[in-house]
Amino acid sequence: MNRPIILWGFASLTLFAGRAGWGQQPVLLFDGTSLQGWHRVDGKQVSDDWEAVDGTLHLKPNPSGGANLFSDREFGNFDLEFEWKICKGGNNGLKYRVHKFGDQYLGCEYQILDDAAFDLKPRGMTGSLYEVYEPNEAKQLKPVGEFNHARIVVRGNHIEHWLNGRLIVSAEAGSPEWFRRVSESKFAPVEGFGLNHLGKIMLTAHGSEVWYRNIVLRPLPPPEPVQRYAAASRVRHHPSWLRPLRNCRLTLRLPARARCR
Repeated sequence: MNRPIILWGFASLTLFAGRAGWGQQPVLLFDGTSLQGWHRVDGKQVSDDWEAVDGTLHLKPNPSGGANLFSDREFGNFDLEFEWKICKGGNNGLKYRVHKFGDQYLGCEYQILDDAAFDLKPRGMTGSLYEVYEPNEAKQLKPVGEFNHARIVVRGNHIEHWLNGRLIVSAEAGSPEWFRRVSESKFAPVEGFGLNHLGKIMLTAHGSEVWYRNIVLRPLPPPEPVQRYAAASRVRHHPSWLRPLRNCRLTLRLPARARCR
């Protein structure tokens, strides 16, 4: 005779917590009219080299050294969407989880570039996780002067770069492949590069104009570890109410069921 027994809370299968019930609201990193929420680390005014104009956050021509822009807040797990366009011959980028390593502010970077103006390896082109992961063949870039839609998803060690609705980079920080790729990059001497799970957003200023708009960050819950099921034969060491299950078979369902032979 089969007697289904529901084990509430004893066995559960959780890969990642979903968004349902996650109460944090989206964060508008640029309101379209002001430079609030951003700062520079060199002590200069943000408005010296950046401006809010026509609903965009604009890096002016010929910015001074140290004009990189940092978010006031730090973020860990998030889904960040924004639109950007670059000037002809331009080179910039958006970094995330930016952390201070020695005297440098470093983070993973979504590369923003006029690809046609540069002869670089794929790991340095638009949409790459700069120096570490090249974009795949799904990449479709709009011409210089037109806005592109970008998306960055980071949750725990998982990283995704999207461009114009297409997933172009997928990476796992801390994996063997990650360490191999970092060892081949300019970041090889930086211990722990890309492994921190919290940091600021940084808009780089590499000397050329760039425009951003509709910069919206949606906080995500941290990933939860996979919970493994204990073999039913081991329940002989559990309290008496579990002992009848030692000859039972567990089925992976939510909620999990044990069917006794």
